[in-house]
Amino acid sequence: MLTIRRIPLSLLMAGLCPLLVALIFVTLRPLAPATVQNTEEVQATLIRISEGTSHDLLIELKDDPNHYYINRGLEQGLHLQELKNELEGKEIRLRYIKHWSLLNPVGRARPLAQLSADGKAIFNAMVD
Repeated sequence: MLTIRRIPLSLLMAGLCPLLVALIFVTLRPLAPATVQNTEEVQATLIRISEGTSHDLLIELKDDPNHYYINRGLEQGLHLQELKNELEGKEIRLRYIKHWSLLNPVGRARPLAQLSADGKAIFNAMVD
């Protein structure tokens, strides 16, 4: 016969609390500073650049389903209309920070560390 034991709530919470703290830490951890070791390079045609939430700049690349963004790009001296005029339809090179989170488990949202076109640096947050 199958019997089910009741586990006291205090014991259950004592076991779950460390797990929940670890889960929150992994999910909400900040981005590491961008280095060559924790970034990947992509080269493609920029289809569209637009403003996202929190003054982010969103970048859409041709034949690439991922979502690239410059965190608070408009607060860092970048100007949306100038970037649209200069970059849309052109080949660009970018480096994004590899960052896993439960909020982004398959890595489709990719924070940018570097953006350049025609050999000219447009945005650079690399530390080395």
